[in-house]
Formats: sequence, structure tokens, C-alpha cells
Amino acid sequence: MDPPILKLSSEILIEILTYLPLRSIIACKLTCRKLCIVSHSSLIEYIIQAFLAGVHDPFLAGASIAERSKALQSFEDAWRDLNVRQRHAHIAGGTAWPWLNYMTCDDYLLAVRNNSDDPAQPPGYSYVDLRQSPPFTDLYWTKVNVVAWQSYYCVFAFAPDENDLAVVVTCARGEDILRAEIRCLSFISGDPHPLATDPNLIVDFPRPSSPHHIHVQITGDHIMISCNGSPADERQIDVLFLVSWKEGKVTLLHDNPLSAMTFAEGFSRISETLFAFVHLHENAIFLYEFLEEPGRLEFVRALGLPLICEGGRLNFAQCLTEQNPIFTRTYRPNSRARPRFPFRHNPTEAVACFILGVGLEEIPDASMAVAIVVHRYTLVALANAAANERLVPWESWAPSATRCLEVPYWRTCSGPVGQRWGILTQDEFILCDFNPHSVRYATAQLVREGTTELRHENGNQTRVVTASTLLTAGLCFRGEVTTFLPYVETRAVCTPRWESAVTDDERLLGVYFKEDDGDAHPKVHIDLYTMGL
Repeated sequence: MDPPILKLSSEILIEILTYLPLRSIIACKLTCRKLCIVSHSSLIEYIIQAFLAGVHDPFLAGASIAERSKALQSFEDAWRDLNVRQRHAHIAGGTAWPWLNYMTCDDYLLAVRNNSDDPAQPPGYSYVDLRQSPPFTDLYWTKVNVVAWQSYYCVFAFAPDENDLAVVVTCARGEDILRAEIRCLSFISGDPHPLATDPNLIVDFPRPSSPHHIHVQITGDHIMISCNGSPADERQIDVLFLVSWKEGKVTLLHDNPLSAMTFAEGFSRISETLFAFVHLHENAIFLYEFLEEPGRLEFVRALGLPLICEGGRLNFAQCLTEQNPIFTRTYRPNSRARPRFPFRHNPTEAVACFILGVGLEEIPDASMAVAIVVHRYTLVALANAAANERLVPWESWAPSATRCLEVPYWRTCSGPVGQRWGILTQDEFILCDFNPHSVRYATAQLVREGTTELRHENGNQTRVVTASTLLTAGLCFRGEVTTFLPYVETRAVCTPRWESAVTDDERLLGVYFKEDDGDAHPKVHIDLYTMGL
């Protein structure tokens, strides 16, 4: 006798399958003939395609399933080909001030002015809306100044589409700082945010401090702020604040005066409730769970890092991920055009890149940077694993789940987008794709071609890296470090003039500086490549 569920109509069964994870959908296809036939519907096939590509589609009105599937295939092919020989647009910016930081957020290109000694350049940001129809003509930067320059240290965070929100945290430079200011602004105009009960909030430190680094992330209606003391200051202080910006409420979540630099260069949000910190002194990745009620952080587990080499020290650590990942996406209607694609990468499938800087005491100013790449879901699984050990040794969790890569410190790149991460060298842009489906796809393609490296018509080279990456003992770590996480590597020849590269869901932007006649300062220029055109 058939189970009752099989008596339901095909339409209802399809609706049920859309709520299942990929493994369950595949299992249903193997269960019986009816479920196998149902699972071959165009909707289920597209959902499987989206799962494999690591993207999320909320299925908002505007495109048919066939159009979505075609767009996703075009999107994936464009990133695999990675054609940077012919740019789609050119953006000319203003003066290339050295303190400008370029990033993307919600299809905006941002130039952020954090700190400067020039009173004519107050802290603030400029933005360009990248949703304008290509080719971009008469592009202009909208400039937003935040405060008059009074020797402030400023840090920004943005959530343009989610709440039209820009957050700036400022504090005076120097020692014995007792407080910092938080300003909640409208991203578009820079005016006080209309939804904030108090758009100008005060954060009081538990004791006098000289903040060495401040890191800010927006989490829906909450703002999280970490403040780290200077490594050279014996009074080091690490604190974490939770700000309910709509209610105007500030809560001290974490204050650890005995174990300094807990947060290193800030923290990263791994899931809706899980946060990762790099602990410099203990040489480990610390995982904390955020408990909204009663509003505190609870330590979960520490993941050991390789032992630093003799005479070396871990003097820098940072986790590169997108600034404010949205794990539950909602579309808030506004005057902007909708994104060109109906889907976005799924942050639960994304990778996190922990950048470690190791200095050598015997060689002043000598430093080596290493990136440890790991999937977010791996960190979540380790946090949820039943284990009594407080510290999980490196050898127990990392070799098969991570990939250690040397990264050039003289070139800067944005963090990963989804499961892709780009590294900029002298004359190449190297795209690393850690999506397991991409690895299988590229491996099958290489087998068909009977080669170990695929050469594209545009000059790119693609290979699948499944062999181990070996970091020799003594250069950075005490012993040899071997990692095995597979990925697809695509090398694209790009212009050597690029100073940095920025990526988002559908674009690659190369930033460079050029001197114009009669101008004392070089001008910033940006090459823009849009995927899937």
C-alpha cells in the first residue's frame, strides 16, 4: 500500500520538495517512481541547480523558472571564463588619497574615508550605484561627510538595502579614552536615520583605553562593535558591545581585561548566532554564540592554529568575509532598481578566510601573510559537535577542511563572495572557487579534454587543486603544514597597474591610480567587469 503522502497531487508534492535540503531532494528521487518523476519538474531542477551553485533565490516575482535557470547558467559560465581582457565600464573617481578604502555592498561601490591628517578631507564616504544600466555613462560619486575633522578615529559599516543604514563609530585619538560615539545615518543622504530613537549614541568603556582597532558589523536591528587595545599597551582592553540602534540601547557583551587582543582585527559572523574571533595570544580561532536573551556571548570552542615558528610571532589576524551577511534575506521595496539577477550567494555555504601575519624577531619588519580558507558550515559543525575538549588541536580539525595559501601583502583584495575568493598578484588575478560542485564540474571537463590544465581562448588557465598544499617548516609555522581542501584555480592575466581588486556577487573591479597632467595628486580609476552580460 502506498504511503498517504504519495496520494497527494504532484503540485503539492513539488511544493513540499521545495522546502527540503539538497540531500533530501536527491534521496526522494531514489525513493520511488512517482517522487522521481515529480522531482524532475522545472522548479525542482532549478532549485537543485541553485543548491549546487551555492546561491539563494527567494523567488520574488519578475522572472520565470526558465529565465532564472538560464540566468544562473550564464552567471556560472561567466565566472568560470573570467574574461578580464575587455572591460564593460570605466569609473573615474576623485583624487587617490592614500586613506581611501574601496569596497562593495548591496550593489554599491564605496570609497570610505576613515582617517586623515588633512582637515579638508573629513571622515565620510562616497558611493556609486552599480545597478545603473550599462554602459555606465556620466557616472558620478555621491559624497557624504560625517563629522568635522577633529583628530577622530572612524570606522564605518553599511546596510544600504536592508535598512538604508550607515553606521560610523568615532573616538578621539590618544590615550585614556573613555567613550566612543555611534552615529546611525541614512546611507543615501547622511542625515540622522529616521528609525533610530537616538541617532547619536555613546559607548562608555569599562576603563580608560587607547583603542588600537575598532570593528563594526550590522546584524539586522543590532550593531556589534569590538574595541581592541594596542599590543604595546600593558593596559590592553578588549570589549564587545551590542547596540540596538532602533531602540537606542547599548549593552556590554564581553569585557576581558586579562586576555588581551582576543578579537585581533575584529570578528566575523559565521551564522545567525555564531561568531568567530582570532585569539593572538592563544593562537586559535575562538567560536562564540550570541544569546540575544539575556544579551551576552557564550564561549563554545577554540580551534587551534599551527604552532608559530621559533622566533616568530602572530602579530596580525583578520577574518575576511562579506561585511554584513544576511542569512535570512528579505526584499525591502525602495526606489532603486532590483538586482540584475534574482539570486544571491548563500552565506551559509560561503567560505571564511582567516589572514594571519607572522613576524620574525630576528628580521625587523619582516612578515609573512597566510590565508586559512574554510567553509562556514564546517565551523558551524565544529561548534555543534559534541565534545568535551575546550581546544580542538589543528591536526584534529583542519588538514582536510582547510586550505592554507600564501598571500601577497603588497596587493589588497576584498573578502570572498560566496565560495569564490580572488587574490591579486603582480600581473594576475587568481580566482579560487571552493564550491565542491565546481571542483567536480572542472574535473570532469579536464578528463574529457585529457589534460591537467585548461587553457581558455582569452588566455586564462584553469586547474583543479586536489593535491595537498605544503607550507615548509620554519618560514611561518614551526612544523610542516599540509592542507587538502579542494578548489578550482583560474588565473587571468590582468593589467599590472591594478593596486587592488574588489568583487561582489556579479562584478570584478580593478582599482588603479593614474597621474593626470597638471594635477599634483594621482586620480583613481576603476575597471569594471560585469559577469553574465
